[in-house]
Amino acid sequence: MQYIKKVKKECTALNCLFFCRAKSIIVIAGAHDLSQTETTTQFIEITENDIFQDPNYDANLLTFDLSVLKLPQPLIFSGTLFF
Repeated sequence: MQYIKKVKKECTALNCLFFCRAKSIIVIAGAHDLSQTETTTQFIEITENDIFQDPNYDANLLTFDLSVLKLPQPLIFSGTLFF
């Protein structure tokens, strides 16, 4: 596999995590079909300490709807997983 780019942080909408009370979550990248594990699928566990939410988030207006996920290891981008 040829590595094109590595990323250690990923962004998501804060509303996706706003009601999440889990101590850790699994980030799944490179999956096109979640019902099966593909050769491009990467699973990375992060803890609640690795989720940074915008303090100005408004759940009613969905403004500042951004979370940054700090990954313990980089995602590996290739010809099938790209940024």
